This record gives sequence, structure tokens and C-alpha cells, in this order.
Amino acid sequence: MRTREKPFNHIWYSTWKEDEPKVRALCRTAAGYDLDLLHHAIASAAPGIEQPIKDSLTTGIGYVELSKKEYIPVTKADFYAYQRKALAEFYRMLRLLGRWKD
Repeated sequence: MRTREKPFNHIWYSTWKEDEPKVRALCRTAAGYDLDLLHHAIASAAPGIEQPIKDSLTTGIGYVELSKKEYIPVTKADFYAYQRKALAEFYRMLRLLGRWKD
């Protein structure tokens, strides 16, 4: 299955659909160690487009608004697919390190 077709709760990501809003909220308030984890998750999931994805996850600005400010070398569908992949990686890191609170 192509990355752009995988939802957040895809079996390869080992995530739960009900946790997606919590992970997104944590991205917006991430600071210190959690922000470093987020950066590593994004770099692992989306090499080459780390900054636009980080900007989107931490501020809530979407692809269209970001693409008006700077060139993003992927399509809208791919951007959001890599964003979901980065979110899933961040979620997995938080759970593995014991930083995820249910």
C-alpha cells in the first residue's frame, strides 16, 4: 500500500484512531524533549520536507497556506500522508519511551 493511502490507524503504524486528536494536540503544545522527539519522528518519516511538516503540526497551518509562503516539493495528498506517517512515528516514540499518557 502506498504511503498516501495509509490512514493514521493503519496496521503498519500500530496506532489507535481515537488517539490521533491527542497526538495532534500534543504536537501543538510540544516543548523541550517532546519537541525533539517530534523533530526526529518527522525527519525519519518525511526526509526532505521536514520543515513544512513541522510547521504544519506545531501551528495547525495547512498545506495550501504553507505552499503560499514557500515551495513544498510534494503534492497535497503526499504532504498529508507524510504528516500522518510522522504523527504515527511520534506516537510510537512516545509510547516506547513511556511518555504517552492515556
